[in-house]
Amino acid sequence: MENPSGIQSGSYIPVVQDFFAQFYSFSTQISSGFAYHMYTLFLFTKSDIKTTLIPVSFLAIASSPGPLLVHEPETFFWVWLHILKYNLSS
Repeated sequence: MENPSGIQSGSYIPVVQDFFAQFYSFSTQISSGFAYHMYTLFLFTKSDIKTTLIPVSFLAIASSPGPLLVHEPETFFWVWLHILKYNLSS
């Protein structure tokens, strides 16, 4: 009896392997492109890390009513975004 799908028994494994190989290649290209662009954005603000990001972030954390360690990364990221916006506009 013939298989209605037209695929021979056992021949689907190379197709699946090829699909995952293409997906891995695509995801690697996307992630490497993302890392490249994130590094480029970092370079815009690299000189402002010591002079602006760290002091302003620490003052923001110290002046908050209940400083929690959970919110420190959010604070650094928020201040960094404002520095990035300022650097891109000037």
